[in-house]
Amino acid sequence: YDGDVVATVHVVAGHQSDATPFHDGKPWQPAREGFIADTLQEHVPDENKYYLNTTNSEINGLTWDALVPHRVIAFGAVHEWTVEQSRHHPFHLHVYHMQVATPGGCGDHEYGEWYGTIAS
Repeated sequence: YDGDVVATVHVVAGHQSDATPFHDGKPWQPAREGFIADTLQEHVPDENKYYLNTTNSEINGLTWDALVPHRVIAFGAVHEWTVEQSRHHPFHLHVYHMQVATPGGCGDHEYGEWYGTIAS
Protein backbone atom coordinates (compact mmCIF):
# COMPACT_ATOMS: atom_id res chain seq x y z
CA TYR A 1 0.00 0.00 0.00
CA ASP A 2 3.06 2.22 -0.21
CA GLY A 3 1.51 5.61 0.57
CA ASP A 4 -2.00 4.74 -0.68
CA VAL A 5 -5.01 5.67 1.44
CA VAL A 6 -6.73 2.42 2.36
CA ALA A 7 -9.33 3.78 4.81
CA THR A 8 -10.81 7.04 6.00
CA VAL A 9 -12.50 7.26 9.39
CA HIS A 10 -14.93 10.09 10.06
CA VAL A 11 -15.93 10.43 13.74
CA VAL A 12 -19.25 12.12 14.50
CA ALA A 13 -21.24 12.71 17.66
CA GLY A 14 -23.30 9.71 18.71
CA HIS A 15 -23.96 7.12 21.39
CA GLN A 16 -21.14 6.72 23.89
CA SER A 17 -20.37 3.09 24.74
CA ASP A 18 -20.07 1.92 28.35
CA ALA A 19 -16.62 0.57 27.38
CA THR A 20 -15.11 4.00 26.80
CA PRO A 21 -12.37 5.06 29.25
CA PHE A 22 -13.77 8.61 29.16
CA HIS A 23 -17.31 7.83 30.33
CA ASP A 24 -16.92 8.30 34.08
CA GLY A 25 -13.19 8.68 34.74
CA LYS A 26 -12.84 5.16 36.16
CA PRO A 27 -10.18 2.74 34.83
CA TRP A 28 -11.22 1.09 31.58
CA GLN A 29 -12.93 -2.28 31.86
CA PRO A 30 -13.95 -4.29 28.81
CA ALA A 31 -17.64 -4.65 28.06
CA ARG A 32 -17.49 -8.44 27.94
CA GLU A 33 -20.46 -10.45 26.71
CA GLY A 34 -22.10 -12.60 29.39
CA PHE A 35 -21.06 -15.86 27.71
CA ILE A 36 -17.35 -14.95 28.00
CA ALA A 37 -16.49 -15.91 31.57
CA ASP A 38 -13.55 -14.55 33.54
CA THR A 39 -11.45 -17.66 34.28
CA LEU A 40 -8.55 -15.99 36.08
CA GLN A 41 -9.61 -17.23 39.52
CA GLU A 42 -10.45 -20.77 38.40
CA HIS A 43 -8.46 -23.72 39.78
CA VAL A 44 -6.43 -25.39 37.04
CA PRO A 45 -5.48 -29.02 37.77
CA ASP A 46 -1.91 -30.03 36.90
CA GLU A 47 -3.07 -32.27 34.03
CA ASN A 48 -4.58 -29.17 32.38
CA LYS A 49 -1.28 -27.24 32.42
CA TYR A 50 0.80 -27.34 29.26
CA TYR A 51 4.04 -25.69 28.08
CA LEU A 52 4.57 -24.71 24.43
CA ASN A 53 7.78 -23.51 22.83
CA THR A 54 7.42 -22.65 19.16
CA THR A 55 9.78 -22.11 16.24
CA ASN A 56 9.00 -21.23 12.62
CA SER A 57 7.98 -24.80 11.90
CA GLU A 58 7.66 -26.70 15.21
CA ILE A 59 5.80 -26.80 18.50
CA ASN A 60 7.74 -28.51 21.29
CA GLY A 61 9.99 -30.08 18.66
CA LEU A 62 7.12 -31.54 16.61
CA THR A 63 6.18 -30.44 13.10
CA TRP A 64 2.55 -29.69 12.33
CA ASP A 65 0.44 -32.54 11.01
CA ALA A 66 -3.32 -32.06 10.58
CA LEU A 67 -3.90 -35.73 11.48
CA VAL A 68 -1.84 -35.74 14.68
CA PRO A 69 -3.02 -33.44 17.48
CA HIS A 70 -0.37 -32.00 19.77
CA ARG A 71 -2.83 -31.92 22.65
CA VAL A 72 -6.42 -33.07 23.23
CA ILE A 73 -8.37 -30.85 25.60
CA ALA A 74 -11.66 -31.45 27.39
CA PHE A 75 -14.54 -29.16 26.46
CA GLY A 76 -15.78 -27.06 29.38
CA ALA A 77 -12.54 -27.35 31.39
CA VAL A 78 -10.11 -24.54 32.20
CA HIS A 79 -6.59 -25.09 30.86
CA GLU A 80 -3.42 -23.08 31.47
CA TRP A 81 -0.92 -23.06 28.64
CA THR A 82 2.43 -21.30 28.84
CA VAL A 83 3.32 -20.15 25.32
CA GLU A 84 6.86 -19.01 24.51
CA GLN A 85 8.59 -17.83 21.34
CA SER A 86 5.33 -17.44 19.42
CA ARG A 87 6.48 -14.38 17.46
CA HIS A 88 7.75 -16.84 14.83
CA HIS A 89 4.23 -18.15 14.30
CA PRO A 90 1.45 -16.52 16.39
CA PHE A 91 -0.26 -19.10 18.57
CA HIS A 92 -3.92 -19.96 17.90
CA LEU A 93 -6.22 -22.91 18.57
CA HIS A 94 -8.58 -22.44 15.57
CA VAL A 95 -11.68 -22.89 17.73
CA TYR A 96 -11.03 -21.65 21.27
CA HIS A 97 -10.14 -18.17 22.47
CA MET A 98 -7.56 -17.62 25.21
CA GLN A 99 -7.57 -15.34 28.25
CA VAL A 100 -4.21 -13.78 29.16
CA ALA A 101 -3.45 -14.84 32.74
CA THR A 102 0.03 -13.30 33.12
CA PRO A 103 -0.09 -10.25 35.44
CA GLY A 104 1.08 -7.25 33.44
CA GLY A 105 0.01 -8.91 30.20
CA CYS A 106 1.85 -10.74 27.47
CA GLY A 107 3.61 -8.53 24.95
CA ASP A 108 0.88 -6.49 23.28
CA HIS A 109 -1.88 -8.51 24.97
CA GLU A 110 -3.60 -7.20 28.10
CA TYR A 111 -3.97 -9.18 31.33
CA GLY A 112 -7.47 -10.60 31.65
CA GLU A 113 -8.42 -10.03 28.00
CA TRP A 114 -9.52 -12.71 25.54
CA TYR A 115 -7.78 -13.28 22.19
CA GLY A 116 -8.03 -15.70 19.30
CA THR A 117 -4.32 -15.37 18.48
CA ILE A 118 -1.36 -14.59 20.77
CA ALA A 119 2.21 -13.65 19.87
CA SER A 120 4.66 -13.49 22.77
